[in-house]
Amino acid sequence: MSCQPIQRRILAALLICAIGLAVEGAAFSGELDADASEQTQADIERAQQLHDSGNRYWILKTVGSIALLTFWIGSGLSARLRDSLLRRTGQGLRVVIIYWLLFVGLCSFFWLVYAFFAGHLRLHAFGLSKQSFGRWLSQAGKEIALLAIVGASVIWIPYWLHRKYRRTWWLLTGIGLAALVVITTLVTPIWIDPLFFDFVQLEDRELEEKLLRIAARCGIEADRIYQINVSADSRAVNAYVNGIFGTARIVIWDTTLRGLRHDQIEFIMAHEMGHYVLGHVYTAVMWACLAAVVATGLAVAICSQIIKKLGKRLKIRGTDDVAAMPLFMLIALLMWLVSTPITLMVSRHTEHEADVFGLEVTQDNAVAESTFLRMRKINLSVARHGWFYKLFRSTHPSSGERLAFVRSYRPWEKDQPLRFGKYIDP
Repeated sequence: MSCQPIQRRILAALLICAIGLAVEGAAFSGELDADASEQTQADIERAQQLHDSGNRYWILKTVGSIALLTFWIGSGLSARLRDSLLRRTGQGLRVVIIYWLLFVGLCSFFWLVYAFFAGHLRLHAFGLSKQSFGRWLSQAGKEIALLAIVGASVIWIPYWLHRKYRRTWWLLTGIGLAALVVITTLVTPIWIDPLFFDFVQLEDRELEEKLLRIAARCGIEADRIYQINVSADSRAVNAYVNGIFGTARIVIWDTTLRGLRHDQIEFIMAHEMGHYVLGHVYTAVMWACLAAVVATGLAVAICSQIIKKLGKRLKIRGTDDVAAMPLFMLIALLMWLVSTPITLMVSRHTEHEADVFGLEVTQDNAVAESTFLRMRKINLSVARHGWFYKLFRSTHPSSGERLAFVRSYRPWEKDQPLRFGKYIDP
């Protein structure tokens, strides 16, 4: 199979994205907007530079991943690796596991180089990171080891199912992926996250009491708020909710505790509690499970057609051939790319709902406004997202959109019902 047509398409896509970035960058005026009461002109320029560099690195990562997988398949490297393993180890599922480990090991080199420039050096250059190189390398090594070990423990299952259930193996694989989504969401807060961060009970007891009272008003039975100490690594501020059932956690970074006032933190945590109360995590897991099954069936159908037409040229014998693994990954990557705009649109909607919830809990527009302004300054965020960022990268509404909302939403002042009032005790 000639890789030239694919390479031309990749270059064309890169050119289109580059033009889009140029248009997006030109659309930003660079002037101090009316919202930026805490930002100087230098802050705005640095935020835009960070934003634009993030777009460029996103394109590099995406196009580079497509090119790497295309080369792996089209050059025959995948088939040669399979043949070499079969000669040395013989038939069996151990070939699949060894192939996976070698594949992860080889690809990890490229990922490390990318992550070093796009993450470590870039964030240091903009003053958002304090992480040492040794600490960064240790964390990256843990991620690679986790991917290799967890992948090796499950990657053989689809091949085993293919041999046992030739007609329904794809459906069983999709159901297995859905189960993996649930299990991962369940164990991440208690097993995976602690590998990278130390979780402690919120050290500020006065603040914790305030937050627990808010949780009680929202119907959340909690006896602690978790704090992770990231200030040795990062200057950014953040809080989040993850986990399901008994492992659900509401977590705040220690940088947030240092960078924001108590009333601002209360608004942020009310926002995070909104995700929990409104069932956003459960909804995301449900849709991810459904997508896993549908995407598996679609990927198998596409892969089968490609192998039917180009299998001899690619030296791939069928969907149960371990040499087809990178082809499945390439198809999955392209499907993810196509679905990303929809996924991000849903994410922004849930974040907006959490903003509504947080504001209805605190009912303090001035505090909400000051919170978003402060977070914009600390995290070097831009006021408005261009079309490219919104389409492929934006998980949250822009700070400009959020500010416009919190300034105008005041139903309690007009004796109007709250949108989520049924979840909130007075």
